[in-house]
Amino acid sequence: MLSYFSDITMTRIELAETMTGSEKQIAWALSIKLKTIVKIDKFLRNMGMASGKLDTALELQTKMLAKAETLTDAKWWIDNQYMTENDLAKTFCM
Repeated sequence: MLSYFSDITMTRIELAETMTGSEKQIAWALSIKLKTIVKIDKFLRNMGMASGKLDTALELQTKMLAKAETLTDAKWWIDNQYMTENDLAKTFCM
């Protein structure tokens, strides 16, 4: 259990090192980014299970998360924090 939380902490540290902006923006943007990743995961898993195409949904998830990693500007995450699942899919898959 402890290593699980250590992994989460390490991930936040690694994400913070790649993000640009003020210290306050980065802290806020990291929170938004992590919530967005959870939202993407939940949306795609539900979509995959409903359609019976979980493999396809997981491939799309991998693509979306890879694109999310390229977005390192804290301001972008703050400005786009209220995107819907459909908006996220359009942004991250185009």
